[in-house]
Amino acid sequence: GADDEGAWRVSGGASQMYRWERAQLNAPQVQFDRQSQNALYTDGDFIARRRGERFDFISRINAGYAKDLMTDGPGDQTRVSSAFIELNDRERGISSRLGRQSRNSGGLLGTFDGLYTSWQIRPKVAISSAFGFPVESTRDSPETRRRFLGVAADFGPFNDQWDVGAFAVAQQYSGETDRRAIGVEARYFVPGRTFVGLVDYDVAYQALNSVVLMGNMALPHRWTASFNLDHRRAPVLTTRNALVGQPVATLDELLGLFSSAEIARLAQDRTPLSEIFSMSLSRPLCERVQFTIDAFASRVADTPTSGGVAATPETPLEATLQAQLIVASLWRSSDLFVLSARYQNGEVQKISSLGLATRLPFGNAWRIGPRFRVDRRESTIDAATEMLYVPSVRVDFQRGATWVEFEGGAEFGRRDIPAESERSTRYYFSLGYRINF
Repeated sequence: GADDEGAWRVSGGASQMYRWERAQLNAPQVQFDRQSQNALYTDGDFIARRRGERFDFISRINAGYAKDLMTDGPGDQTRVSSAFIELNDRERGISSRLGRQSRNSGGLLGTFDGLYTSWQIRPKVAISSAFGFPVESTRDSPETRRRFLGVAADFGPFNDQWDVGAFAVAQQYSGETDRRAIGVEARYFVPGRTFVGLVDYDVAYQALNSVVLMGNMALPHRWTASFNLDHRRAPVLTTRNALVGQPVATLDELLGLFSSAEIARLAQDRTPLSEIFSMSLSRPLCERVQFTIDAFASRVADTPTSGGVAATPETPLEATLQAQLIVASLWRSSDLFVLSARYQNGEVQKISSLGLATRLPFGNAWRIGPRFRVDRRESTIDAATEMLYVPSVRVDFQRGATWVEFEGGAEFGRRDIPAESERSTRYYFSLGYRINF
């Protein structure tokens, strides 16, 4: 019935979650007992659809409100992640979406307020355009001082295996060039193999913004591998980055302190290169047991002193290795056990971690999940050794369209420094529900 022409379909859900957290620290020279969270989160996601003889209409709003119950907390906050209307012309292959929305292709950088339009002009050729205002935070109202215009073209699929796209984006901030980029995206999909690549180049700054290659593939003997190679500016290179570390909040104010050329140089200085490499291997050992191993490495380049902002040193390569053993339906149907071991080797500290997470069914509606994790951290700055013990439990109930969840836990820590030691504790719990329709 949902596909009947002329019929409206409304779906979505509403939820509330109460979260509470308190932390304590006992050290020779510092002692505190502080409430770190006490808030009620209310969220809703509503979608209305209508399928017509030729036109399809979609409207969606995803928003939330956080009520801060602390006297010295961050205050109440409103979030709007999505709020748009969309009209699709199936006969002409044209689709338009107006409002707050998110895109991560065609050179678009996440959430924006504006208009997005696509047109399938040929079976293997589609063009799209976007105009609007970038959204830095979903808690913000529309900001019109920054605006962008983007166009893109997609070609394929060819041989039912691969497609390619090209894009160009121009963005301004208070009349100054903020971002002007061109790029290419390519995707390759066949059974057992998937590869996605992206190149983004800023022609205004004459600098490579990002090069990304990711994929997954099936290997012999039931192994599956996935990888991600990510070389990019972090954050994305824009003129707005020149505000980092400055005593002003807008580009108009910064133009009163520096020239446009100086601001462009500051933007480059505040945007270091970041490199991320990851590889994952997984294999079922038997019908109910699976083994996975993940390797992750990252580093961030240094930034120079300029514009009154101090330099930041290079972050050397930080590597993490994690192994997991996942066992399903060990004692009864739908139970789950995850044993994980993790080692992180960084310049500031080394972390060794061992954890066990479970999910145990009771009846048809209840799930109980005790968890326990132990961390050992060694600091290279002050030769400190820290032990953390983190027990927690999660209980959820689901029947029909109603879902209820409780989670509570603690973190007990002891940090030993030559000649002294400190103890820390943290307690937290959350209780919430969601109703879908």
